[in-house]
Amino acid sequence: YEMKHLSKNRKLNALDFSVDLSLCKESCELALNGLTPYCTVNPTLNGRWGKVFPNKLKRNAKLIKSDKFVETIVSEIIGSNQIRIRIYAFGDLSCIEDLEKWNEICKRCKKNEFWLSTRQDTILYEFFENKKGKKPENMNILYSMPLVKTPEFLDIFLRKHGIGKSFITTKKSESNCEASKKAYPKNKCGSCTRCWNSKSVTYFNHGHMVGKLRDYL
Repeated sequence: YEMKHLSKNRKLNALDFSVDLSLCKESCELALNGLTPYCTVNPTLNGRWGKVFPNKLKRNAKLIKSDKFVETIVSEIIGSNQIRIRIYAFGDLSCIEDLEKWNEICKRCKKNEFWLSTRQDTILYEFFENKKGKKPENMNILYSMPLVKTPEFLDIFLRKHGIGKSFITTKKSESNCEASKKAYPKNKCGSCTRCWNSKSVTYFNHGHMVGKLRDYL
C-alpha cells in the first residue's frame, strides 16, 4: 500500500507523520530561550536521505493546513493496516487547529493507537483549559520536558489532563527506553509500545543529535 503522507518507521515498527521545521520553529522553547534548536543540525533534515524525504515533510506541512487533512490521513491509516502511529517524528504542533485535527483522526480510528510527543505547552493549555478539549483514550501525549526549569503549575496541568512526560538523560541507568540505549543497528523498538501507553518515558541521549543535546543537559 503506497502512502503519500504517512511513513513506515522501521525503527519504531509503526507509522509516523512528520512535517518540516517551518511550522514549529517560531514557538520552539529552545529558540525562545536564546538557544539553537538542536533539531536544526539533524542530518536527516539536511539532505542525508536526498530530496525525497525533505520534500515529503514540506508536502505534509502544507496538507495539515488544508481541509483535506483529516480525511486524507484517516484513509491512509485504514489502507495501511497498521495499528500504531507516531504523530510528528519530525516537527511539532504549530497551532491548536493541528491538535484538533489529530483529535478527530483519533476518534475516527478508534482501533489505532496514537503517540504525540510535543513541547508546545501553550497549545496544550489553550486546547485543554481554554477550549475544554478532551483527549481521546487512544492518544498518548508525552510532554517533552524543557531543558530549562519547569514551573510547578505546568506539572499540575499535565497531571490534570492525563498528559505524560518524557525526559532525556546521559545516564543509561536512568533510562527506561531500551532502544535508546543500544547502538545502531540494534536500536529498534521491536515489540515495545511504552511510548504509546506510558506516562513517563526517559530516553538515553542518543542519535544524530547526541553531541548537541549534551550541551543542553
